Amino acid sequence: MRSPTLDPSQTPPSSGPPLIIPGHPVPVLSPSGPRTAPSPWRKVLVGCAIGCGVVGLAVAAFLIWGAWWVVAPGSQVSTEVVLVPEAVAVVHFAGDERARGLVELLGTLVTESGRRQNARTFSKLPESWRWLERLGAGQDQRAAGGMGAWVPSEATLVVVTGQDERRHVVLAANFKGFVRPLRALVTSSARREGKASTVTTHAGREVTVFSDSSSLSFVGGTLLWSDDTRLVEAALDRADDGPPARSPSFLPEDRYAGLKEGRVLVAAATNRTGLLTTLGTFASVRGPSDSPAAGKVTAELPAGAADSPENPLVPLVEGLDQATLAVTVPTRDRAEIELVLVPADPAALQPWRALLTERLEAVRLAAAAHEVQLDHDLRVEGDRVVAAVRMSGLTNLAREWAEVTAREDESSNPGIGESDSTPPPAEAPDGHPPAPPLP
Repeated sequence: MRSPTLDPSQTPPSSGPPLIIPGHPVPVLSPSGPRTAPSPWRKVLVGCAIGCGVVGLAVAAFLIWGAWWVVAPGSQVSTEVVLVPEAVAVVHFAGDERARGLVELLGTLVTESGRRQNARTFSKLPESWRWLERLGAGQDQRAAGGMGAWVPSEATLVVVTGQDERRHVVLAANFKGFVRPLRALVTSSARREGKASTVTTHAGREVTVFSDSSSLSFVGGTLLWSDDTRLVEAALDRADDGPPARSPSFLPEDRYAGLKEGRVLVAAATNRTGLLTTLGTFASVRGPSDSPAAGKVTAELPAGAADSPENPLVPLVEGLDQATLAVTVPTRDRAEIELVLVPADPAALQPWRALLTERLEAVRLAAAAHEVQLDHDLRVEGDRVVAAVRMSGLTNLAREWAEVTAREDESSNPGIGESDSTPPPAEAPDGHPPAPPLP
């Protein structure tokens, strides 16, 4: 006989293990008793957590984007967009790896200046407050380490002769950051000032024109400035037309490219419009006419060059055809300078060599007094005079400059806890200063 089939629903409850019946699912009992329905607040809390997470991610993304917008310079063009064949002078600065030594030298100068400033400022504080000096020293070191962020990655300055027969300057610079805030600040300030400056548009870009006719504009992250608005507009047009000129017309293209190779700073100029004569006058390149060196140079001048009674060296500067300068700063302690002068008259080569020999020897002696070693080599190569100068000990010069600056600042501004020991002048009872004593 077959055993009767048991109905699970009619099975009496038992405190033992559940009864397993073939053909029926195994019952699962919760250890905590019967299940309860989830609370509706649980879904609300989960939703709020997810929403807060999404909002937090959005805020973080916005902050990251804002920091990138502030720091990143944006798209930039070559600063040689301002270079034109008719330029009479060009100065090019390279702020890449070639500027590492210069940046380190500037950092040393900032560190030394800050250290002396802190020592003077906090020298009168109690010992318990001297930790402020160490805090200031740490800030100076961080400022020196971040010096490279404020050095342009590239800059070009060009001097041209305008339609008004006057010399004008146009500058282009590629900064490594904070270009967008600068552009927004300049534009908004110009619009608020009203008559002092105006904002126009050229080639789809804003041009800020100031009251002195100078102008400022941006090509993406490249800054353009000139004392003539037409030069800024011409540079904007060239930025859209294609690559800039490779060199000024007075300098062969390969010569200009060779100057820039490995150099942090190069400059080239022609004297077609008297620019070198003007620069030589301001730089005091001529010496006293009654000095032995000046007499020696005067004796070697070409016929008729010594007719100037005021200074016989002026004709040398006026007779220049072109000049180039190339500067290399491999480390913060060393620098190399190459100066090339091309006179229009080959007869002036030896007088120029004599003049440079005298000037460089004077500079060498003056530099030695500041613990700076200077070595130079002068030679005549064809139609030009080449002066190669090598300097070392630049950090000593930076420290001495910082010391002199600190002393001058100390004499004018007393530090914390210091006061001027000079008593104020006495006043008479009526409030007027006393009369000077009789002799």
